[in-house]
Formats: sequence, structure tokens, C-alpha cells
Amino acid sequence: MMKRRGRGIRLFALNVVILVGTLAALETALRVAGWHPPGHFTNLRYDNDPLTGPSLLASQEGFFQTPCSRISRIRVNRFGMRDRERSQTPAGARVALIGDSFIEGLHVADEDTVSRRLEALLGGRAEVLNFGVSSTGTAVQLMNYRARVRTFRSDVVLLMFYVGNDIADNLQALKQRMDPGMASISPYLVLDSGGKLAENPQPGQRRRPSPLVTLASSSAIGQWASRAYQNIRV
Repeated sequence: MMKRRGRGIRLFALNVVILVGTLAALETALRVAGWHPPGHFTNLRYDNDPLTGPSLLASQEGFFQTPCSRISRIRVNRFGMRDRERSQTPAGARVALIGDSFIEGLHVADEDTVSRRLEALLGGRAEVLNFGVSSTGTAVQLMNYRARVRTFRSDVVLLMFYVGNDIADNLQALKQRMDPGMASISPYLVLDSGGKLAENPQPGQRRRPSPLVTLASSSAIGQWASRAYQNIRV
């Protein structure tokens, strides 16, 4: 009986070693060959608030990857901004930028975001805060302004509008075609019974990716598995 149990344990351990070795070899092969699945991947974590929409979780660092490029170090400050550390109390003139992925700027290095470039051009005459969040339209950006941006008491607030999807992002039926995952959980400003834009949003859903999913997205195997799962769901 003891011998059978010992053989069973050794066989199980051998299978585990073989599985781990196979996965390690596959991971190495995918990375060396540069075989990345289509689409974008990041291990940055977001929180989707039912009333204000998505925002980056504070004080984190991660990467953003496309099939042909990778930004290896993206830093998020303690206020959940793709930005250097800031203070809520202005030390001088202050500009706040609100927008979508073009302002958040995950495709470029920290120092190459629109906010950091503009701040450099101003030569210390004003600081420029980055409140960009991907997959948002002007309605969610308004909610974000009310909840987060105006507490920083900026002298100037610039809304960076993208004609490609910022209008469609405000309407669930249109957003569903381009970003179905976010469309189903995002809050919206809708028309009230009198045909006017409602003051309060139609709530979305609380959503935060699990640490396990975030960890999996850091591996090539995890990215392929994630892409396969998304294709099955669609």
C-alpha cells in the first residue's frame, strides 16, 4: 500500500515537472519568436465606478503591449493619473487635460504623453495634469471632472475631443459595436422624460480585474488564452 502511494506521488510530481517544463518552453518559444496575439494587452489595473466610469488604480506600474510595440514602464501616481506625482494644492498656474486614450497615452513613454510634452513646452510656467482615461466619451469625462478633476483647482481645463469615437462612446448602442466589454458596464447620461439631459447618470457596474488575470496578461501564453476566451465570448 505504501509502495503504491509512493509511486503515485512520484508519478504526480513527474507530471507536474513535465507540465511546468512544457509551459516554460512554450512561453520561451513564443517570446523569442515574437508571436503576440492581435490586440492590446496591459497589466495595469482599472476600477470601473458605477457613477463615474473607469479610472486607473492608484500607485501602480505596468506595461502596455501591441502586436508590434511595447511600453515597458508605465507609472500611475497616487491619484490614479498616468502622470508624475502631484499635489491637490496648486503651487502655481495649473492646466488639467481631460480626454480618452490619446491623453492617457499608453502607447508612449511617460515623458512623451501630451501632458508632459505640453508641460515641458511651458518651461515651468504651469504644471499640466493628465486626467485621460481610455474608452471614455464626453459624458463619462464630465462625471470624472465633477468627481476628481475640479478638486485640483486648475486654472484651465482642456477637454481633448476625438471625433472618431467620443460621441459614439456616449450612446450604449453605438459603443457596443466598438467596445462591447466597456459598453455593458459603463454609466451613461441619458435624456429624461422632458427630453433634457439628465443631471445624474444611469449607473454602470462595479468592475475591477482580478490580480490573477493581471498576472496572466504578463505572459505570452496568458495573452493567447485571454484572446481565445474573448473570441469565444464574442
